[in-house]
Amino acid sequence: PRPAATPYRATGIAVSPDGKWLAAAFSLVENDRQLPTKDAGWDLQLWDLTTRTLAARARGTRWGLTRLTFSPDGRHLAGLTTGYAKESDWYQGTLLV
Repeated sequence: PRPAATPYRATGIAVSPDGKWLAAAFSLVENDRQLPTKDAGWDLQLWDLTTRTLAARARGTRWGLTRLTFSPDGRHLAGLTTGYAKESDWYQGTLLV
């Protein structure tokens, strides 16, 4: 089995236009002390700034996730991975497809 992955460093951040939501992307590294640090994908966290709670989370195993941005109405979140753009309608429960 693969070792568990841990968020390592922030690679993208965005605040929704209404100031209620914070999206933060992190690179992941494997938790295997026997091996050199190895990239393990990305971790996306969506925070409710009103309640200061984690509202949603998604992880991917390929490439990094950077350059997050919300749509003007705040209902969509977009980010870049190496070679690909990803978009989500997180308001409907779909986080980065």
